[in-house]
Amino acid sequence: MKRHLMAVLMTGLLYAPLASAAEDAAAVTANRISVFKVPLVCPAAPQIGCGSASKPILLDLERQPGVLEAWLNRAGTIISVVWKPESNAEARRNVVAELKEDHDAREFSRRRCEGLLIW
Repeated sequence: MKRHLMAVLMTGLLYAPLASAAEDAAAVTANRISVFKVPLVCPAAPQIGCGSASKPILLDLERQPGVLEAWLNRAGTIISVVWKPESNAEARRNVVAELKEDHDAREFSRRRCEGLLIW
């Protein structure tokens, strides 16, 4: 009986964070995501993104008040920004301008962006 109870408790503890993450992911809609083409390919291994170049950019993005998450694709060619639900247009414009100016990023159009997003 103790084993069964322990198994049930452990399953519940392991499932709770996963359920929460699934709920958070379900709440993100395409209008809260911006996608940018970036030149962050690793010079030493051209099939992957450059971690030493991308990490400071991603960390800086995630410190911005309107940004919930920032992601780089494996190839180092695309950054996706997930905006907080309460982010306003001005905060978004400031982040986008900084990305374009400082990191040579180019924003994909909404139509192209939706083709890139995999839910």
